[in-house]
Amino acid sequence: MGVRPADINVSSEPVPGGIEAKIELIEPVGDEQLLHIALDDIIIRALEPITLRMKPGERVFVSV
Repeated sequence: MGVRPADINVSSEPVPGGIEAKIELIEPVGDEQLLHIALDDIIIRALEPITLRMKPGERVFVSV
């Protein structure tokens, strides 16, 4: 099963059902940004608006 980056939600605050992770890399893509997020030894990608201010090394919570 696959999950598209646009279907992953990222929050700096804990959310119900969210999993704590760490931002490894941020790629600006026009008016969006592709976040490379580490969940233990797995890297997932989330597509978020460029207005969401995050930085590499920051702890976040991800959910679908």
